[in-house]
Amino acid sequence: MFSWSSKSNKIWTYEKLKERELYEKSTQEKLEAAERFKREGKKIGRNIHPLGNKFYQNKEYEKADIEYQKALLQFDYTFPDTPEEEKKVAALQEQCHTNMALVKFHMKDYKECILQCDLVF
Repeated sequence: MFSWSSKSNKIWTYEKLKERELYEKSTQEKLEAAERFKREGKKIGRNIHPLGNKFYQNKEYEKADIEYQKALLQFDYTFPDTPEEEKKVAALQEQCHTNMALVKFHMKDYKECILQCDLVF
């Protein structure tokens, strides 16, 4: 029999709240977030935490995979308003899928690598 524990219900509620927050962001905010997850370091306190490309450069492929997935998640709730935004979204999605393909290749997950390549072309 399936039952909800209070902990799992809190996690589910938290995830739904995060999903709602993401949905309500502007397209520009989503593009900036995707770019940040893909490429830049995130400053937390005095430390810079490497993301996407930096993990890839350090051959930390599992961590890079997670950051590229976070970047791609931004697009699940992105609805461009202008042709310029559509171009930016398409270009950034292509970059993220290409980077994911490279990560999957190095992780020897060749089926997923091919899938990511197919999403670009």
